[in-house]
Amino acid sequence: MSEKDLSQLKKLNYLDQACILENRLKAQHEKFATKETKEPLAEVVRKKLDTPYYAPQHAMLQALPGKEIITTNYDTLIEKACASAGKSVTVLPYQDYRESKSISSKWLLKLHGCIFQPEDIVLTREDYIRYHERRQALAGIVQAQMITRHMLFVGFSLSDNNFFNIASTVKKALASPKYFGTSIQLIRNPFLEELWQEDIRMINMLDETEISGNDATAQDFARAGRRVEIFLDYLVGESLESATHHLLDPAFHVFQSPGEALLAKLLRDLINQIREEESKTGKIRKVPAWGMLEKLLLELGAKEEDLRSVKPRDLERVVQKTLSFRDSRS
Repeated sequence: MSEKDLSQLKKLNYLDQACILENRLKAQHEKFATKETKEPLAEVVRKKLDTPYYAPQHAMLQALPGKEIITTNYDTLIEKACASAGKSVTVLPYQDYRESKSISSKWLLKLHGCIFQPEDIVLTREDYIRYHERRQALAGIVQAQMITRHMLFVGFSLSDNNFFNIASTVKKALASPKYFGTSIQLIRNPFLEELWQEDIRMINMLDETEISGNDATAQDFARAGRRVEIFLDYLVGESLESATHHLLDPAFHVFQSPGEALLAKLLRDLINQIREEESKTGKIRKVPAWGMLEKLLLELGAKEEDLRSVKPRDLERVVQKTLSFRDSRS
């Protein structure tokens, strides 16, 4: 594609740009039309975004105490950040959250698909038009979060058409206006604030007076991006209910006071004793109180693999047990 063609292409809406690129790829590379790769543009996107490295922001976002994450991104950086921290994450709609074996497990909802599911990636205008047909249930999850949670928007422009539709539906359902959440914006945009003034609070990393000239430069965006990292780091620290998450984490052993070190040793001895008795009897993790104790130990920094947690009071299991008892009595 020539420089002139690229210049003309950039004048189109980004959805239409994607459509043109997809058509060109199909025409130039017939090999993409095979059964194995039906979506040529999505395959190119997958190759570009498939990286083993994640940013500090991903690490800090996964460290926040909330268990729900929603993204329109296709990459797997959040999953990698969670894995590096030893945390499990269920990717929706591709995995079943009900089968998670950890009470501390997060779920990650990918609204616009995943690079490892190229056929689901939302790129073109046609994909957006078909979105409500294929992903209405996913939009319902977002609507429920907006009604029942205070959401934090990071790296989201608030200009996605699907999000507008979701937010509009929620506002119609509410009896009175309410804030859905807080959005972190790199550069302040007074018109964006006006557009969402009754729905989302804005936290701006840079004000208009702090940028050089009428338009923000790459340096301005770099400064704003660094402030996002600092803000998220502070937020993670403030969001912890108490400074106890380090107690059972070996990485913090050298920083512990004598009292903390003694308590950590006693708790590790308790964990080892529980594991030993569980291996002999298999009864401890079946006790309802185990779920409460396990949650506490995880909050104190214990590793999931050490606890090998299960859900003793899983709702589906309770229902099945109740039905079995009923059948045996009939």
